[in-house]
Amino acid sequence: MYTNVSTECINALNADGRRFGAKITLSDKTEITDGFYSIDITSSANNDTEKMQLGTAIATQVTVNMEEPTSVIYNKEFLLSLGIYIDDTTIEYVPMGYFKAQKPTVQAGKMTFTALDRMARLNGNYSSLLSYPCDIADVVKEIQTMTGVPIEIPGHMVINKRVESDDGTTITYCNPFEGYTYKETLAIIASYYGRFVTVDRTGKVVFRDYRSRDYQITADRSLEDISVSNEIFNLGYIKCTVDNDLVLKSGNGATGVTISCFMHTQDTLDSLYNSLKGLSYYPASVSFLGDFRLDIGDMVTVITLDGTGIILPIMGMNIEFDGGLTSRIYSYGETSETAEQQSPTEKAISRLYQQLAVVENLIATKSVTIGQVGTTNLLDDSLTLINDDYTIEIIE
Repeated sequence: MYTNVSTECINALNADGRRFGAKITLSDKTEITDGFYSIDITSSANNDTEKMQLGTAIATQVTVNMEEPTSVIYNKEFLLSLGIYIDDTTIEYVPMGYFKAQKPTVQAGKMTFTALDRMARLNGNYSSLLSYPCDIADVVKEIQTMTGVPIEIPGHMVINKRVESDDGTTITYCNPFEGYTYKETLAIIASYYGRFVTVDRTGKVVFRDYRSRDYQITADRSLEDISVSNEIFNLGYIKCTVDNDLVLKSGNGATGVTISCFMHTQDTLDSLYNSLKGLSYYPASVSFLGDFRLDIGDMVTVITLDGTGIILPIMGMNIEFDGGLTSRIYSYGETSETAEQQSPTEKAISRLYQQLAVVENLIATKSVTIGQVGTTNLLDDSLTLINDDYTIEIIE
């Protein structure tokens, strides 16, 4: 939760008759503060809206509808800020994050574009130059150097994935992240710590967990009564796929989470489970008078119409600005036994099939040429990014 705000800002957020503004700040310090029709911000810690997940890494997306500005925004990174008027003429802005604008559509002087945060720069294949075993902090530092994206450096821990020869006489160490993207590598590290990967308001990639906040959404601020599951979700176990042959489990409850992380042992998984086993909440969602201070990972209390307090860990959030501000927040969790998590091999095969499906679709509709060009951006309609390693150029 963003806390660097004034008392006047807090009072204005809790008052009636609220007025909001928006600001885009480009890298050359150009500021755009008017001409906005609407801005939608979608962020999530989950790519599955049916269950709780750990070890995810998902980009936040912004959709902007505005008057066509005189400054070029396309393919530029900008700081998005939202603000509230604390008096008739003074607006206090809060940073929402750094985003890079994709190709806009322009019609009758109105421009619409989507933009993604810096997580989108982590889709390239991670070809590590480190010697293993090595420290997990060195892995993150290498990704930071290779991508140019600032990343929170985790605590020290040695990564030592061993490979034995068939006769058991020789032991070597391999690169355990071979074939993974930067983003997938960070997600594996996050799953070791029981966290998820997100990008904070300063543009830094962080490993975040769920934290209780002294924050209530009262019934008079809700736009509807909370939609809540009849059954509570309790984190009763953590099941971890270490490799194709080994699955560990800590806890014996009926519901829990599954992760995939080769670094876990039974002892480390037990330690992680003991730190998280008190987590208990109802899967729920609620729409309310918006508050731009809230973040993914905040655990807030929603007061229902009958006065009951419901704990809601924010796993998904939508913010809509159109002069006013509304928010919708979500928590997820299956309240019955869930399906097993994919093994590393199954994940690799799944990624390959997804890429092949894209190629087959293009071949079915257009002639294509394929060439390795390294990391690139989606510059026009004739280029499609495939895992940041290949582009497919459509020949008209």
